[in-house]
Amino acid sequence: MADATFEQLWKRVQLYAPDLPTPLAQEFVNTAYSHALTWDRWRELRLEFEYSLPSPYRDGSVDVVNGSATVIGNGTAWTTAMIYRQFMVNGITPMFTIIDVDDLAQELTLDRPFNGIQDGADLPYEIGQYYLDVPSDFLTWDVIRDINRNWKLHTNFQQRQIDVWDTKRTTTGVPWVVAAAPSRSVYLDGVATTAPPVQRYEFWPRPVEGDTTYACRYIRRPPLLSNPDDRPVRPLRGDVLRKGALAELAMWPGTKTAENPYYNIQNHTQMQKEFLQGLSECWKDDQEGAQTAILYEDWEGVPYAPIDARYLQSHDIF
Repeated sequence: MADATFEQLWKRVQLYAPDLPTPLAQEFVNTAYSHALTWDRWRELRLEFEYSLPSPYRDGSVDVVNGSATVIGNGTAWTTAMIYRQFMVNGITPMFTIIDVDDLAQELTLDRPFNGIQDGADLPYEIGQYYLDVPSDFLTWDVIRDINRNWKLHTNFQQRQIDVWDTKRTTTGVPWVVAAAPSRSVYLDGVATTAPPVQRYEFWPRPVEGDTTYACRYIRRPPLLSNPDDRPVRPLRGDVLRKGALAELAMWPGTKTAENPYYNIQNHTQMQKEFLQGLSECWKDDQEGAQTAILYEDWEGVPYAPIDARYLQSHDIF
């Protein structure tokens, strides 16, 4: 059962309760699978992407009216590449997201009607990428690194904490925090579509320069098992997921005409315990796989700290 398919898993669960409907057996398996996926940052769930932060745009001025989502540019050169970037007047929140750009008329459409501290004509403004869109399968950050400055950004702060530090978002500089921000809708020609919302993160402080590259590694959210021959991601084993599914089965009483013979709190407790023990074994396998190259590599010729890139470049140590 170590490499069980989805069909093998749900049919194995049905052996413990022959009258268990197949859709419910599949749900129990996927419930266990969901718990297992979030139990650790499994190696197979880690993906990478790179992100380049564009330079803020401030040329010209704008005309804005409270209650209107349309922004008129004066002496501007806006392009459709600015869609989904953020717009601010006079460098002070509220912060709006651009959902459409008329590059001929030099007009922007915001994601909601403008209702700022100041409206009027010929006002200073700023367009920048202050929110980062993440991939559709994004679950959580593993790390996000500023390649230009050789440091990691903090991912464990929330927007409400930034709201305390910098309510108006007037602090500018080099971002060192990314915090979960409200999701945005997907627009086509300024009209919201039915596509799933896009998850976003806010850069803070507000960046004042562009051409910064971020190397991002995140934990993906794989789809649940659906096809009969689907298999769980490595190193999650079928026998472990089966125990998690049986823990769910033990909490289902059955129907009025067909009671569940496996319905028992002791069964649930025992299977849940074995499920967690199995996840620990999977974690150990995952860690040992990651450490194999390190454990068996001969590093006798390499000195201990300090060691840096200059030493590695000037010494043939491998």
